[in-house]
Amino acid sequence: MMAKNKMAAILNLTENDEHLRPLTNYRPVAMLPFAGRYRMIDFALSNISEAGIRSVAMFISKSGRSIYDHIRSGGSWYLDSSVRGGIFTFSQQEWKHQHHHEDEYENFYYNHRLFLERSGSKYVYVGGGNVIANVDIRAMQRHFAKSDADIMAVYNEKSQEEAEREGIYYYLDEDGFVNHRGELDQDLGVNKHRNCLRMFVMRTDLLLDLIERATKNELYLELDELIGHYTTEYKTRAYEHTGYTSVVETLDDYYSANMDMLDSKKFNSLFNTSLKIMTRSKNGV
Repeated sequence: MMAKNKMAAILNLTENDEHLRPLTNYRPVAMLPFAGRYRMIDFALSNISEAGIRSVAMFISKSGRSIYDHIRSGGSWYLDSSVRGGIFTFSQQEWKHQHHHEDEYENFYYNHRLFLERSGSKYVYVGGGNVIANVDIRAMQRHFAKSDADIMAVYNEKSQEEAEREGIYYYLDEDGFVNHRGELDQDLGVNKHRNCLRMFVMRTDLLLDLIERATKNELYLELDELIGHYTTEYKTRAYEHTGYTSVVETLDDYYSANMDMLDSKKFNSLFNTSLKIMTRSKNGV
């Protein structure tokens, strides 16, 4: 039985790696090296750890061998205590998506539901593994708790040049709530490009309701995609992340993000903040 915490976390390490091959032939996107000593998953795990979250579920697209080798017990991110929670891994999501059927224990959402129910958490953070950013999840949770929103979604501003590439963007009303979500659409008269980072904070009971609703509708998506699908049907408040951010979807993205670290301002924005970025130590006894 997992320890009860105020907030749990789910990481969907299921990103499409087609445009990152051959680098992802034998590893998921989240395990790509970054800035010499880090892996991309270090940013998500560090953000979670710094927020005091101790129960984390990771849903992995294919084999999780390289991920298991890196995270081990989760001790490098203070996630190894059996008293406070731990890391729970579920691999072969791609296979499960293709072969799920009506049996309770083969249902696509069975492990998602089980983790959320056993976590005993009031809130849940949902994210992915291809975003390089140092995000203050604790601040997100505080803003969410004070708001009347059902969901809080993270975005960052993109320049016109960056926004030319296809992506998912948020369009906000005057109160800061998402009233439209989709690809870049200049016809909407928006002068800011708010890029969806696929990071969300919401109540655990609402996410369980969404899973139940999706199951009835035979809609089988990873949880970050599922929340995004229902974004405009609930009161979704947008939360802007102003620090360095890179969403790695192509080889060009990956190259550019690494080269960005030669810029001291971008490097400091990512690494030299009050929130630490941690990784597994490569030395020891």
